[in-house]
Order: sequence, then structure tokens, then C-alpha cells
Amino acid sequence: CGLGEEKGRGEEEKEKKREMRGKTERSERWQQLGLQHLCFLQ
Repeated sequence: CGLGEEKGRGEEEKEKKREMRGKTERSERWQQLGLQHLCFLQ
């Protein structure tokens, strides 16, 4: 059980990091494209 919990926790952290990375990449892409109207979606 302990190993499973640790693995699950690690997966969650990976997902969070991936999510944050995706958000930053998306925001940077928006800034590059100059699509300011997309800021309202955040």
C-alpha cells in the first residue's frame, strides 16, 4: 500500500508540473500572438 501511495503522489506532482508548464506555454504563446482577448478566459 505504501508504495502505491507514493507512486500516486508522484504521478499527481508530475501532472501538476505538466499542467503548470502547459499554462505558461499557452500564456507565452498568447502573448507572442498578441491575442489579448484570450486573457479574459483565465
